[in-house]
Amino acid sequence: MSTSHPTGGLKLGVVYLGKAAGKHKFTLLDEVDIPLVKKYTFEARVLVDPDGNGAQVVAYCFSTKDGPASGQLVHELIWESVHGKPPSGQCVVHANRISVDNRRANLMLVHQREAQAWFGGGASLLIDPEQTLYWLTLSGLPPCPERISCALNMHHNADGDEVEGAETPVLHECHFSPCCNMERYMRQFRVCGQCRRARYCSEKCQQRDWQSHKPYCLPPVRVADLPDR
Repeated sequence: MSTSHPTGGLKLGVVYLGKAAGKHKFTLLDEVDIPLVKKYTFEARVLVDPDGNGAQVVAYCFSTKDGPASGQLVHELIWESVHGKPPSGQCVVHANRISVDNRRANLMLVHQREAQAWFGGGASLLIDPEQTLYWLTLSGLPPCPERISCALNMHHNADGDEVEGAETPVLHECHFSPCCNMERYMRQFRVCGQCRRARYCSEKCQQRDWQSHKPYCLPPVRVADLPDR
């Protein structure tokens, strides 16, 4: 889908990526890059830093024609379409540390030694995240319906797949749609006291998300609680 920025006539592409890290995820594209959705299948991926610098959700895509083997990170695809492959030892990062904000103006090169500062939002934001185009755009979207399991207390792994059990080793992103804060260790964020699924980085985000989350905030139902057939 495409949307106009609330402060003017700027048009941006908002692409649904699926569910990852416990929430529905979207990526932001410039209007000129919207045609990519006709050539590529987009999805969300969770990248975990092996050195313990946290995790982040990124946009991943692969050619609809060539299949998953042709996949690559969306921000690398866009950078290479404009500038060519990065020089050896450098990599593409997101200037505002929002790893799914793939507007061309938000992409930049850094040395690989410096890349971990951008990983998982590890570096300090230079601006208020609530003033970013990503936050303002996502705040204007209608709520995304949540798929609720009626039989089991389901959890999602890093790929967004449903798995059973409360001890699933997964890092969650704050459930409030515009917020991209990610847990740095398991169960760091507060969990919704009723549904026990949604997790939030702060009480403020939980309050902001309530109107969207309320229709789907149901107590978990386990197999043991179901009537015999």
